[in-house]
Amino acid sequence: MGDGGGICQTSTTMFRAALNAGLPIIERHAHSYRVRYYENDQKPGLDATVFAPRVDFRFKNDTPAALLIQMHVDKEKRKLTFFSLWYP
Repeated sequence: MGDGGGICQTSTTMFRAALNAGLPIIERHAHSYRVRYYENDQKPGLDATVFAPRVDFRFKNDTPAALLIQMHVDKEKRKLTFFSLWYP
Protein backbone atom coordinates (compact mmCIF):
# COMPACT_ATOMS: atom_id res chain seq x y z
CA MET A 1 0.00 0.00 0.00
CA GLY A 2 1.28 3.45 -0.85
CA ASP A 3 0.81 6.59 -2.90
CA GLY A 4 -0.35 6.07 -6.43
CA GLY A 5 -3.17 6.49 -8.85
CA GLY A 6 -2.29 9.88 -10.27
CA ILE A 7 0.81 11.08 -8.45
CA CYS A 8 3.07 10.17 -11.36
CA GLN A 9 0.59 11.63 -13.86
CA THR A 10 1.08 15.00 -12.17
CA SER A 11 4.88 14.70 -12.14
CA THR A 12 4.85 13.55 -15.78
CA THR A 13 2.73 16.53 -16.81
CA MET A 14 5.05 18.92 -14.96
CA PHE A 15 8.11 17.20 -16.46
CA ARG A 16 6.78 17.66 -19.99
CA ALA A 17 5.97 21.33 -19.30
CA ALA A 18 9.49 21.99 -17.95
CA LEU A 19 11.09 20.06 -20.81
CA ASN A 20 9.05 21.93 -23.44
CA ALA A 21 9.98 25.23 -21.77
CA GLY A 22 13.67 24.35 -22.18
CA LEU A 23 14.39 24.25 -18.44
CA PRO A 24 17.22 21.97 -17.25
CA ILE A 25 15.97 18.68 -15.84
CA ILE A 26 18.05 17.93 -12.72
CA GLU A 27 16.50 14.60 -11.75
CA ARG A 28 13.98 12.41 -13.50
CA HIS A 29 13.17 8.72 -13.41
CA ALA A 30 11.07 6.96 -16.01
CA HIS A 31 8.81 4.09 -14.99
CA SER A 32 10.45 0.68 -15.10
CA TYR A 33 7.63 -0.49 -17.36
CA ARG A 34 5.69 1.15 -20.20
CA VAL A 35 2.57 3.05 -19.19
CA ARG A 36 0.31 3.15 -22.25
CA TYR A 37 -1.75 6.19 -21.34
CA TYR A 38 1.43 8.29 -21.18
CA GLU A 39 2.02 7.35 -24.81
CA ASN A 40 -1.23 8.77 -26.20
CA ASP A 41 0.58 11.89 -27.39
CA GLN A 42 4.27 11.14 -26.80
CA LYS A 43 6.76 8.40 -27.48
CA PRO A 44 7.67 5.90 -24.71
CA GLY A 45 9.93 7.12 -21.92
CA LEU A 46 8.69 10.71 -21.59
CA ASP A 47 7.33 10.22 -18.10
CA ALA A 48 8.55 11.14 -14.61
CA THR A 49 8.07 8.71 -11.75
CA VAL A 50 7.96 9.97 -8.17
CA PHE A 51 7.97 7.71 -5.14
CA ALA A 52 8.73 8.51 -1.49
CA PRO A 53 11.28 8.61 0.00
CA ARG A 54 13.86 8.57 -2.84
CA VAL A 55 12.63 8.77 -6.46
CA ASP A 56 12.03 12.41 -7.31
CA PHE A 57 11.56 14.83 -10.17
CA ARG A 58 13.46 18.13 -10.11
CA PHE A 59 14.11 20.87 -12.62
CA LYS A 60 15.96 24.19 -12.41
CA ASN A 61 14.77 27.66 -13.28
CA ASP A 62 17.92 28.92 -14.99
CA THR A 63 16.26 32.09 -16.24
CA PRO A 64 16.81 35.50 -14.61
CA ALA A 65 13.08 35.75 -13.91
CA ALA A 66 10.66 34.23 -11.43
CA LEU A 67 8.68 31.24 -12.61
CA LEU A 68 4.97 30.94 -11.83
CA ILE A 69 3.47 27.48 -12.29
CA GLN A 70 -0.29 27.15 -12.38
CA MET A 71 -2.45 24.21 -13.26
CA HIS A 72 -5.98 23.75 -14.47
CA VAL A 73 -8.08 20.67 -13.82
CA ASP A 74 -10.90 19.88 -16.23
CA LYS A 75 -12.89 17.28 -14.30
CA GLU A 76 -15.32 16.69 -17.14
CA LYS A 77 -12.54 15.82 -19.62
CA ARG A 78 -10.36 14.35 -16.84
CA LYS A 79 -7.46 16.52 -17.98
CA LEU A 80 -4.69 18.31 -16.06
CA THR A 81 -2.85 21.19 -17.75
CA PHE A 82 0.15 23.11 -16.40
CA PHE A 83 0.87 26.70 -17.37
CA SER A 84 4.38 28.07 -16.86
CA LEU A 85 4.83 31.81 -16.93
CA TRP A 86 7.99 33.89 -16.52
CA TYR A 87 7.89 37.22 -14.75
CA PRO A 88 10.80 39.69 -15.08
